[in-house]
Amino acid sequence: CAEMQSEHFAHTSGIFPIALTPCHPLDVYCDLATSGGGWTVIQRRVDGSVDFYRDRDEYKRGFGNKDGEFWLGLDNIYAMTSQRRYRVRFDLEDLVLYMN
Repeated sequence: CAEMQSEHFAHTSGIFPIALTPCHPLDVYCDLATSGGGWTVIQRRVDGSVDFYRDRDEYKRGFGNKDGEFWLGLDNIYAMTSQRRYRVRFDLEDLVLYMN
């Protein structure tokens, strides 16, 4: 996603195609706003609309909708990160307020 931002002058977060290998394209969600942008999102939880209680095979393949909630998939993450080094960023947010 950093290359999408710098080489293609993309400025709005959204879904963009990347090439994991020459014959394996993958649509990913690129966050082009947070901390300068260029972040490839591997998991996104927004409103609980997607059930993340899944079996191992689904976590390998990936699931959900990249426009909303999704998990990119272990196989896709491995294919992406085995090509070069990446920086990882974790943004965690509690969307439920607990009161005592």
